[in-house]
Amino acid sequence: MSTAIADDGVPIAYHVSGRRDGAPLLMLQGLGVDARGWVLQRFPLGRQFRCYAVDNRGVGGTANAELVGEFNEFKGKLTTAHSSSRKSFTAS
Repeated sequence: MSTAIADDGVPIAYHVSGRRDGAPLLMLQGLGVDARGWVLQRFPLGRQFRCYAVDNRGVGGTANAELVGEFNEFKGKLTTAHSSSRKSFTAS
């Protein structure tokens, strides 16, 4: 397991597997789950990709941090993107 430091100073744990020369594949679980959730997918995907499975904040090897503001900002961006994409594909 490796660790990277986020912009806010929180250490984020991640696991690296797969081909060293493969294209990078970032593997993110849902909120509250650590990188072990990808254990069954890492080997088959690692045949083609360099897999980076990240622990969410507060689980696994990643420290807990205040998420409320960050989550609400992320949720707002997703909602906006989803709304925009639905308008783009609405039949006339």
